Amino acid sequence: MKTPQTIAAFVLSSSLLVGCAKQDDATPAASATNTSASTTDILKEKASEVAATVKEQTKEVTQAAQETAAKIQAETATQTKAVQEKLGEQASTVETKVKAVVAKAQQLYSEGKFNDAMTSLNTLASDNLSVENQAVVARLKEQVQAALQGAANLTDKANKTVGGLLQPQQQ
Repeated sequence: MKTPQTIAAFVLSSSLLVGCAKQDDATPAASATNTSASTTDILKEKASEVAATVKEQTKEVTQAAQETAAKIQAETATQTKAVQEKLGEQASTVETKVKAVVAKAQQLYSEGKFNDAMTSLNTLASDNLSVENQAVVARLKEQVQAALQGAANLTDKANKTVGGLLQPQQQ
């Protein structure tokens, strides 16, 4: 009768092993669920940390950009002011030069030195003149041109007159 007892012992131990095996199989599933839950929590925590870091860096970059923009605006304003002052000085210098040249040209004109007056006025051709100065220079050039033309006509008439006196008369 040892055999039925052996068979009963075998069945009992087999069922215990199967039951234990089933419990062991259930334990990893519960462990996997716990691991999955803790991984999700870790990922959420890391995502929150990354979001906070990105938010802080965005804030710093925005502040740096605003400071840079303010510096650029201040520098632009300073440079604009310097350029305007320089242009004002140059305009004043050009105005002074124009007045001096016009005065010299008028003096030369009154002295009858028409070519010298025209040469003096032509020195202003390369300068950027204001509309008023352009009008003054143009008017003086016209006067000098008219005087030069008149002088040329008188010279031509004088040459013809003198030329007729110097030619031998034929009899």
